[in-house]
Amino acid sequence: MILISLAFSIWTLPQDLVWGDSPELAAGAWILGVPHPTGYSFYMLALRVFQALPFGTVIFRGHLFSAVCTALACGILYRFLGLCLEAAYAKSRALSLVPAFAAALAFSISAGVWPQPVITEVYAFFGLQFALALWLLGHFLRSPAAALAPLLFLMGWMATHHRLAVFLTGGIFVMMMWRVRTKENSLSGNHNEETSEPCVSLARMIPQGLFLLVPLLLLAYFPLRAMKNPAVNWYDPETWQRWYQLISGHMYADLFRQGCDRVGRLYQTYGLGQVVLDYLFLVFISHAGYGVLGLAAAAGWIVLFHRMPWLGGLSAYLYLAHLSFLWIYPVGDRSVFLFPALLVLSLPLAFGLAGGLNLIRRATLSRPAYGLILAAVALCAVLLPLRTRMDLDDLLARKHCTPANFSLWDGGLRQRLEFARDRSAADYARHVWRRVPAGVPLITGLQENSADNELYPLLYQQIVEKRGRRVPVIGAGFLYLDWYRDRIARARRVSLPPRQDRKHQTRGEWLEDVWQNLITPLREKGPVFATSYPKGPLPEIWKKQGPPKIDQWIPIDRTRVAPSYQPYLPEGFLYVFPKQERNGNGK
Repeated sequence: MILISLAFSIWTLPQDLVWGDSPELAAGAWILGVPHPTGYSFYMLALRVFQALPFGTVIFRGHLFSAVCTALACGILYRFLGLCLEAAYAKSRALSLVPAFAAALAFSISAGVWPQPVITEVYAFFGLQFALALWLLGHFLRSPAAALAPLLFLMGWMATHHRLAVFLTGGIFVMMMWRVRTKENSLSGNHNEETSEPCVSLARMIPQGLFLLVPLLLLAYFPLRAMKNPAVNWYDPETWQRWYQLISGHMYADLFRQGCDRVGRLYQTYGLGQVVLDYLFLVFISHAGYGVLGLAAAAGWIVLFHRMPWLGGLSAYLYLAHLSFLWIYPVGDRSVFLFPALLVLSLPLAFGLAGGLNLIRRATLSRPAYGLILAAVALCAVLLPLRTRMDLDDLLARKHCTPANFSLWDGGLRQRLEFARDRSAADYARHVWRRVPAGVPLITGLQENSADNELYPLLYQQIVEKRGRRVPVIGAGFLYLDWYRDRIARARRVSLPPRQDRKHQTRGEWLEDVWQNLITPLREKGPVFATSYPKGPLPEIWKKQGPPKIDQWIPIDRTRVAPSYQPYLPEGFLYVFPKQERNGNGK
């Protein structure tokens, strides 16, 4: 199982940089820095160990690390699903192993999960933790004393990695309390099944709670590394305040409120019916991530609740919690939050397949015929999700919903192979470094609050590949954050008044801040370069004094980039702001 999943991931593994957060995470791990919130301490350490492999580039090893994590998650998920199906179907191997195999493998290669299993990102590592937590929970329900300590340790570990872990850890805690209060000593919850395992008590659990706290020591990684002032050092968390801002995701604090406001406006404008349809669309997209097997997953909810009610309740809670978070959280690449929802959806998928096979088994079929059916189920688990094409960010934003980027029957494998061959991010960064002279400041995110895609490929090549080492890079898209304004002000000796981490209300306010407080004082010392990001016409004051387009290179091949990502890519040229000469009055 693990090798099959790994083989599929390696088949579509990118060879170089990809757009998004991957270059920042790879560069941050390479120097043991502090990446964007919430920091991902253990991921940084684990990825750095993997980057020590003696083959491939640093970014390739990061992609491979995600593939390995996904393959391990697939294997663990297979064991958990098999455990549950054995309890539900009286240890029938045909009704446990084949559906568990099909569901776990379908998850690892599904269109909704991809491309997280093949890029340097935190979600494959999160998926490994998620699957391991479910497996340990299953063993805890059967043998509490043996599984309690590792389960608590894993819950603490997940809490240090990603905020989405709160849904699963909360559900596990409820299941643990349920196990304490009942006499059920089996995974199926059968009162009549006798085991030698004693009932766990709350008094025995409390001392082992220390295992929950031990992983929290990983949070000390951030101030320890910040003392070394690495090139990737978000929030510079040497103080308690900045350390808390980092681990709490302070910069994202307002997003949930914005999402709730969006849902409120949708209700006020179109009524409750539209709100329900909007949510049901996400339900459809999540099931369609498994291709045609999504129908089996939909039917599997009924089988799951019938055969194992406690697991059905836990699965429904986790699925709806993650889907609601995805629905409300207003970020551009929110498709990544579908990853845990699809992992949970593998449970009803397994039970749906098992229920169908159970109906077929009741028919008078010969052993060879029944074996062919089992083989066909396993084959469909590979072919159907692999053929499904889904550009999730486009679908979630209700853009480009055409057969070209959403198909249950064709285009999935071609989409993945095109993605693996895409080298546009690396080409963009290399051409920038060929043109920007040493010692001249380079500004990214000139016209947009964020512009990760402009900054991170440059950051990776500067740190890992040692290109443009003498060029100071400024991510203007992060200038609303006071810690970053303070860092740039000290490094470039300019005055950047604090904003209390308040984002600019309008584009005009944003452009005025960048021009007056950053570009103008830098131009007094010499020329300034900036990557392009045309989100609208340049302000008139900018046009009067430039900036001209100074360089044109090989344009970015956008045919391999999802339509939703294309508006966020650099245009393939640089702006230059010449040195501003002072007049006779000293102005």
